[in-house]
Amino acid sequence: MSNITKTARNTIAAALLAATATAALTGAAFADDYNRVVEIINDTNTTLTHLYVSNANAEYWGADDLREQVLEPGHSITLDIDDGFGECKFDFKGKFADGDESEKFDIDVCTISTFTFYGS
Repeated sequence: MSNITKTARNTIAAALLAATATAALTGAAFADDYNRVVEIINDTNTTLTHLYVSNANAEYWGADDLREQVLEPGHSITLDIDDGFGECKFDFKGKFADGDESEKFDIDVCTISTFTFYGS
């Protein structure tokens, strides 16, 4: 193999390494640009038994974000609503012990720090 080929290969390898490092740093910076941590507040008189938060573009709600917990009236829980795709718009669905449900759509979690379920 000639020196020119080795030099070209080393130059290409260095360029690819630099591009990979730049992409990794840019991705990390993008991920940190927005704080998606949101305090969910139950300002109703009924226990919140299920909470679903999904990307606004998602077709299905997904898993219950409360898992095995409930959110009593007047209480709150803090969630990191980062789906790993850099999205900001999410839909919220709450199910309550009395059978009521509340759905709110296109909530921009990049610009809020609290989300409140209001009711009776």
